[in-house]
Amino acid sequence: MVYIPTTKSIVPTCVDCGLVGHYNKNYYKCSKYNPDTADSVGTSCKRNQSFEMKQEKKEAKQQKTNNTNVVCSNCKEVGHSSSRSPLCKNHLSSKLEVFNNNLGKAHHSFTRKIPFRSCIRNNESIIATTSSSVNPQSAATIKSRTISACEDVRQLIFRAQIFVSYYILMHKDDIIPDCIFKQNFWYSICQLVNNRKATNGTALPSD
Repeated sequence: MVYIPTTKSIVPTCVDCGLVGHYNKNYYKCSKYNPDTADSVGTSCKRNQSFEMKQEKKEAKQQKTNNTNVVCSNCKEVGHSSSRSPLCKNHLSSKLEVFNNNLGKAHHSFTRKIPFRSCIRNNESIIATTSSSVNPQSAATIKSRTISACEDVRQLIFRAQIFVSYYILMHKDDIIPDCIFKQNFWYSICQLVNNRKATNGTALPSD
């Protein structure tokens, strides 16, 4: 007698719907399968931080903020690290700070978008909330200047992209510096492309 071993395949059973053929609701044919959406992607696997970890991060951030020996990269004075601090003499107030200083912290801001023709309608309409009418020549001048300003900004951004792309291609064998992915870098690049001196030289690579 010859013994021939046989194998029996194990058919999985879903722990969520109870049907066979899959293990859980992560299988796309499961009746309880929930596909990812734009709101759910990146949130289901978010790391849960413990209370101790949150406290360590809070203390580290507080120590960095309370460091009185730090030197500002803009005005070179001690007590703050950059011009973003209100302590810096070269500090430029943000839009939120300007609103809070003039309107108070209890204000609510919103944006209303209207077409250009609804804002300016020659002699029959008004500009914003003023009561003065607009003649056809003034309306055409405002429109042409608006189009020109938008075109200038578009050309500036386009040339800045070409300039940075050329820099990356010239350094294709090197590691791309992290500053390229920061806002201050692109602000300085736009200044150079616009034939102006970069006000923040630290935002640019050394080469």
